[in-house]
Amino acid sequence: MCLDNLPQGRFERCVIGAGEASAMICAARADKTLLCVSKDDLLAPYRTKERRRHQELCTGLRASYNCPLRFEDFLTTLDDERTAVQSITPLQVAELQPRDRLLVCWS
Repeated sequence: MCLDNLPQGRFERCVIGAGEASAMICAARADKTLLCVSKDDLLAPYRTKERRRHQELCTGLRASYNCPLRFEDFLTTLDDERTAVQSITPLQVAELQPRDRLLVCWS
């Protein structure tokens, strides 16, 4: 994430509990506004270690904090007439607008 991805103006940085994070994720998923991004191309054959660590993070968040993130949340599906192609949504495409909320989880 770089400053170009953030809107001009003020923003607030805070730490929230697992319950509030889970509620944010569930609400965004229900509103179809959940966008999960990764700096690593987790589908690339040479990124198996990163993919495993990412899956462990999602599993750990779910088991320890009831945080409903799934590996599939980080995928973008592009449909054309013949086939559907999935790709990891890269961190560089994340762009916030005023009043958007950003939740950061990392390992």
